Amino acid sequence: MFKKNLQKRFIVLIILGVFILGNVTVLPSKVEASVGEDMMALISSLLLQVQKLQEQLQFLQEDKDAEVVSAACPYVWPRYINESDYGTDVQDLQKFLNNYSEKTKVTYFGFGSKGFETPYFGKAT
Repeated sequence: MFKKNLQKRFIVLIILGVFILGNVTVLPSKVEASVGEDMMALISSLLLQVQKLQEQLQFLQEDKDAEVVSAACPYVWPRYINESDYGTDVQDLQKFLNNYSEKTKVTYFGFGSKGFETPYFGKAT
């Protein structure tokens, strides 16, 4: 009877040992797989966030470029204008030139000067 009990205990210990050793060797691979999956999910999430940030940056840069252009010149010319042309776009060009800097003033006195811009594109324009 004692021998039979000892045999049962020994078999139980062997089974437990195999089970524990089997799980210990299987456990790291499960953990590694889980960590790998978590890392891949994190990387995917970060890549998506980087993509969204790049899109926002591109939008802001485009918007900023538009602001710089409109700050430099608030007028839009729908056509190419040349000497002897006539129109409100010529007058807008003269206003822009008169207000931009001293070096770009159309003239200092008379027609075409600041406050007296004309719709005619003459030699001074």
